[in-house]
Amino acid sequence: MGQWLWGLGVILDAYGLLSQTSAVTEWGVRLFGASFAWYAFLFVRGTRKKRTGAVGKPKISMALQSRLAWVIAWAFAGILGVLTVFGLNPMSLVAIHLLFLGWVTTLIYAIGYAMFPLLLGKQARCQRSSIAQVVTSSVGSALLITSFSAFGFSSIGRFVSVFLTIGGVIAAGGAIWFIIGQILTLIRSRKWSG
Repeated sequence: MGQWLWGLGVILDAYGLLSQTSAVTEWGVRLFGASFAWYAFLFVRGTRKKRTGAVGKPKISMALQSRLAWVIAWAFAGILGVLTVFGLNPMSLVAIHLLFLGWVTTLIYAIGYAMFPLLLGKQARCQRSSIAQVVTSSVGSALLITSFSAFGFSSIGRFVSVFLTIGGVIAAGGAIWFIIGQILTLIRSRKWSG
């Protein structure tokens, strides 16, 4: 279903752009949003299912911090999809930050927490610290994105820049926290030393 929505969105968007019909382009973009929301729903739902290994293979479990980051990333994607269905301009600051800061960056955390221990042969030193990092980064991202959406309201305009700054600092601090944690895991790994 997601591919059909995406494909039809591409066709409508391309036709709308070529024929200079903004209504057709708008429907194409909304279908993109619907496909994004659909895939987000499927991925979040998929994290709730128990995974079994192949015949004769042990079950592979995802670390809690990786699963948390995965769910949060796809929640950002779902929000982007739903907002796009309801008319959010995909080139707006809100949409771009939902896509890159919310979805992509949090997916990087999820993949990092899942793959680095496998590649390095060493688990992260403190799971609580990793979970706190994911939550901190996500809260900062959400605060930053929400602040962008509030720019149009003049009655709260002066407060928006404060929350925007706080959100940006928290999100950046979470990213630095992730990088430092991965470097420390790399230094402690047996593969690094030998």
